[in-house]
Amino acid sequence: MDKQAQPVTPKDWIPLIKPYAKPNTLRSLRQVATTLLPLLALFYLAHLALAVSPFLTLALDLVAALFLVRLFILQHDAGHGSFFPKKWMNDTLGFFTGVLTLVPYHHWQLSHARHHATSGNLDKRGVGDIYTMTLEEYLKATPWERLQYRLYRNPFVMFFLGPIYVFMLSYQGFTQNSFLALP
Repeated sequence: MDKQAQPVTPKDWIPLIKPYAKPNTLRSLRQVATTLLPLLALFYLAHLALAVSPFLTLALDLVAALFLVRLFILQHDAGHGSFFPKKWMNDTLGFFTGVLTLVPYHHWQLSHARHHATSGNLDKRGVGDIYTMTLEEYLKATPWERLQYRLYRNPFVMFFLGPIYVFMLSYQGFTQNSFLALP
């Protein structure tokens, strides 16, 4: 006779994820070192490559971009307070990675926390989310609004143009405006 599989409950996962629920400082420092050191080496090599070939420089920059993405992931984890056991350690890492990724850490941390608090709540749209219409809103929209919405939700826009906008324009505008606001 065939046994029926029992449904998996959240309690079943607890023993599996418990070893990963606490930050490990040594592992975290290793993650920082294996991301930051190659990134700095690639920056240096790209600088040297300028004298050799712009194509070699571009190739090195593309590899460095992958390490910058990884550095932002570390910043993200620090923003959640999950990278180091102490808040000040997470905030220090977040600040310095924010300088390198050009993403203002404390502003990003607050808006990202708001994003998590309101994610999926269509009544609280607009903070760090991907705009989503309800079916009713879509059906009430004009043809032009529907076209705009469909273009916005296109994978090319979502995964290529969207990140370029967020990281190269949106965050940079905040950074420039915040410096202008200093006394």
